[in-house]
Amino acid sequence: GIFADILAQNQNLAAKLDLAENQLTGMIPEELYNTESLEHLHIFKNKLESTLSPNIGLLTNLETLRLGDNNIFGMLPNELYNITTLSDISFENARIEGALSADISAMHARLIKIDLSNNKMSGELPTESIEKLTLLTELLMHGNDFVGNVTDAICAERGNSLYELRNLTMPPTVSCTCCNLQA
Repeated sequence: GIFADILAQNQNLAAKLDLAENQLTGMIPEELYNTESLEHLHIFKNKLESTLSPNIGLLTNLETLRLGDNNIFGMLPNELYNITTLSDISFENARIEGALSADISAMHARLIKIDLSNNKMSGELPTESIEKLTLLTELLMHGNDFVGNVTDAICAERGNSLYELRNLTMPPTVSCTCCNLQA
């Protein structure tokens, strides 16, 4: 169904909205961003065609944001980086464009997983900002056109225990001695 219609039928949203794999179409409705209590937004694997509104920053209690496998075109809005409660960001296969902002370091208190694989992102990888994400266990960036170097400090976080970087993939255009490089 159309996402706006589904949202209208569920106006009293709880802390979690899980509409993954529901063949949803249309755009992400602006009304969604007025749901301050929302902690988990899972709308991956649908047929949405939308940009991510700057109003995403209004979801100040959001912990997980999974929008992958949709046509979420355009750049990530700067307001996204102000959601310091986020622990899991998954935009794989979403057609996101542009650079990853150095402002991602503002999410250092909670961010555990970033999956931006297989998008249209490019530019210099903000490695100094990524170094500040000390809880990060998954950083998936392959299938983009990032350039730069993964620093020794990031590689030093590699391991298998809790809060060590276990899954790290980069495009071949990023120099990395400890990455699982993927085309």
